[in-house]
Amino acid sequence: MYILTIILGVVLFNIVVTGQTLEKRPISLPCALLRCYTNVDCEREPNNRCCLLCPQKKRCYYKKRWYDHGQSFKDSCNTCFCNNGNVGCTKKMCPPAGCYHNGQFYPEGSSFKDDCNNCTCKQGTVSCTEMACGGPCLYKGKLYKLGQAMPSERKCWYCYCRRGERYCTPPMCPACVGPIRPGQCCPDCSGIGLQTEQM
Repeated sequence: MYILTIILGVVLFNIVVTGQTLEKRPISLPCALLRCYTNVDCEREPNNRCCLLCPQKKRCYYKKRWYDHGQSFKDSCNTCFCNNGNVGCTKKMCPPAGCYHNGQFYPEGSSFKDDCNNCTCKQGTVSCTEMACGGPCLYKGKLYKLGQAMPSERKCWYCYCRRGERYCTPPMCPACVGPIRPGQCCPDCSGIGLQTEQM
C-alpha cells in the first residue's frame, strides 16, 4: 500500500493504492495551512471555502455596443463607466451634435444641398459631392459661359447665365412717375431727389 497526495486547486486528495484498487480520500486541512493564489479582493463563497472565489464580472451593453467591466468610454461629451453590467455616465449638457456649413447648422446625420451638390453631416464633418454647378447655358443655339450676359426679349432687362439657365432681372429705375423717353429704360426724373428701386 502506498499513498499519493494530489492538490487540485485548493482541495487536497490522498490516492491510496492497495493491490489492484485505488481509493480517493479528501484531506481536511485548516485554512491557515492553505495558500490561496489571488490578490483580488473578493467575498468568500457561502460555504466558507478557505480561498476566495471571484465571480465573473458582467459586461455592459450600451447604445448598441458592448463594454468590459471596468471600461470607461465617451458618450458625446460625457464619460461613462461599465460596472458589473451597469453603466453610469456624467450628465453634462453637451452641445447639439451636428455640423456648420456656410454659416448654417445641420443636425448629425442630416442631408442637404449646397448649390447643385448633395451634402451630409456625419460626426461633425460635412462631406459633399463635387459636381461643377452652373454649367454653360444654351440659348437659341448659342452657348454662354457662367455669368456671361445673354440677350433679353424685354427691353432694358438684364439677362445672364446662372447654373445652366438664363436668369433675367428688370432695370433699376428711380421711383418716380415720369415719361420714358425713346432709347431710355427708366422714366426721366431729373431734378427730383428720389430713391432708386426695381420696377
